[in-house]
Amino acid sequence: EDKALLEAVKFLKQATQDKLPEMRAGAARFAAALAPLLISSNGSTGTLEEVMSICWKNLDDESAFCSDQWAEALARILATTLQYHADKNNSGGNVSGSPKKGSAGAGDSSGD
Repeated sequence: EDKALLEAVKFLKQATQDKLPEMRAGAARFAAALAPLLISSNGSTGTLEEVMSICWKNLDDESAFCSDQWAEALARILATTLQYHADKNNSGGNVSGSPKKGSAGAGDSSGD
């Protein structure tokens, strides 16, 4: 799993340099989709911080659409991280796997 995340980070770094805004926006959506995997990757925060850094650096993309996508990715990663730690604290530290389905979703406040 860690090797796959390292490849994902490598892909994100390459995609942020692409001249097509569609590719950069797709990379941002991919970063957002990685959120649960980043949290559950054996407690390693290096990859999580790297992806957050990529999102942060691309908030000023020349394309407004891409900037929005990077902002959404960063927000999803932060919200998923906060939800994971809240669940971990509420369950006495026994949280396994990724956050619950629906947590940190766009517009989803139900907390399924």
